[in-house]
Amino acid sequence: MLNPMHSNSSRWATVQLDPETERQAALATHALLKRIKEQAEAARAEQRETELSWQISFDEFNPDHIDFILATIGTGEVRILLDEGRVKAEETGIPALWRVQEDGKDSFVLSLLPSVVGRAIDSLPETLTIPSNFPQDVFAAPSILAELKATLEKTDVDTLTHDPAYSVELTRQPLIMNDRPFMQEVLGEGSIEVSMTGFASAYIRNTKVRGIWHSKLLNNAGKPLMDSYVVARIPPEVPAAPEEIDDTVRLAEETMTWIHDDLERGALG
Repeated sequence: MLNPMHSNSSRWATVQLDPETERQAALATHALLKRIKEQAEAARAEQRETELSWQISFDEFNPDHIDFILATIGTGEVRILLDEGRVKAEETGIPALWRVQEDGKDSFVLSLLPSVVGRAIDSLPETLTIPSNFPQDVFAAPSILAELKATLEKTDVDTLTHDPAYSVELTRQPLIMNDRPFMQEVLGEGSIEVSMTGFASAYIRNTKVRGIWHSKLLNNAGKPLMDSYVVARIPPEVPAAPEEIDDTVRLAEETMTWIHDDLERGALG
């Protein structure tokens, strides 16, 4: 899910700071990574990775240090937008560490999934209401909606899980022209948008029914690979996985070592 951080000082080459500011920024970044490592280690030791929730506001940092910190932390592959961009959550290069911007205020959040996303999910009704009468110009939509409803009723959409989610692959269904518009009308469109990059590009949006998502997967040439409805609290590929907390600790520790070594040999400051 992440873009590995570089293992040398080249990551800081584009951050132009005077030597003393750079040194102080490196020390501030080292201190931040230490706190991240400690929080992740504590959650791992107590086996509460799924409950991990720690946040630090950018207000705690010297503004002159922010670019250095961000260059060090790196970026990942997951972007989440809520309410047309009022809230943005971006995966960093450290698993389970997110950069979250809410109403213009930035913070780092250490969690499998930022709580602001969870609150947006929980604000929606969990009931799928299917019309009793269907238009004559639909074919597969009624049975697909009934299948989604039955699955939703037996799925725990209150609990974050990384088990494979139930999905209906639309490209394999005998759809006619008005099936898709009808399903979109019944399910509605929510305010949570997820984009993911990697070997392919994924675009995921929630419906107005809690626990039902519309997921599209495109290859790098823009050709559709999958188009499906997914039933889950959130599709399992979006949040960090509990086992990734091991990588959180490891990467934080490695990056602290790189900063320390670069300071010692004069490559920083």
